[in-house]
Amino acid sequence: AKNNIELPLPIQKTPYIPKDEASKKEDYYVKLYKQNGWNVLNKQKAGNLGGSKDNITYTLELCKKLAVPYTKISDFAKDYITAYKYIRLYGWQDEVFAHIDRDAIHNDAIIKMQDARRKMSKRVFLYDLDGNLKNTYEVLKNNSQVNFVGNIEGFDIFLDKADVILTDGITGNVVLKLAESMAKGFKGMFDPLINKEKRSDIDSLIENNFYYSSKGGAMLLGAKKPIIKLHGKSDASAVTNCINRLVEINNGLN
Repeated sequence: AKNNIELPLPIQKTPYIPKDEASKKEDYYVKLYKQNGWNVLNKQKAGNLGGSKDNITYTLELCKKLAVPYTKISDFAKDYITAYKYIRLYGWQDEVFAHIDRDAIHNDAIIKMQDARRKMSKRVFLYDLDGNLKNTYEVLKNNSQVNFVGNIEGFDIFLDKADVILTDGITGNVVLKLAESMAKGFKGMFDPLINKEKRSDIDSLIENNFYYSSKGGAMLLGAKKPIIKLHGKSDASAVTNCINRLVEINNGLN
């Protein structure tokens, strides 16, 4: 059962035939359809019968046994492609990868996202307002996957010095709300002084850089699966952008 829903049982509609005969029939019909002008979407060579090479039936118990030596889900997925597809299809992730702790799963997801983005060299800074993030500093400093530059001061946050700024939840929330408030305030101050031709360009620049709706939300770290926290006042645009980001992240993990 997946999500407490009973999956339908397969019903055999025709008698079984030998594998060699089935392979020949598949090859025959593929060629026949091609001759009649059809575009065949199957990427596998005709005769493979659509199954795994070893014809293994991946049960929950077998997947759990195969996963025991692994400490990263991505490594398992590379070695057992078909098994991993079954695990995702039937929702067995929590049971099969129960021995992999949350931090390992989260770090694995981050590495996968970084690889998918071709290891972008984003400049990462730490904003440690009250000196309570010393351990975080050491973790970032020793992480070869992150282009960690060092600490950043408050007056440098809105300058072009950092691509990513990490801080604690309370400080980050205050900075984000202040930035949003400043953007709206500056927009109201300058609008009367700018001609209509330039106003739309400046409004677009402010919205893309300071308004939460253009980003959708913020990634919630420490979870087993990708989670984005939306703003409490999220509108249709923010929700749409959030969904787009989740799709992008999910594609990076697959």
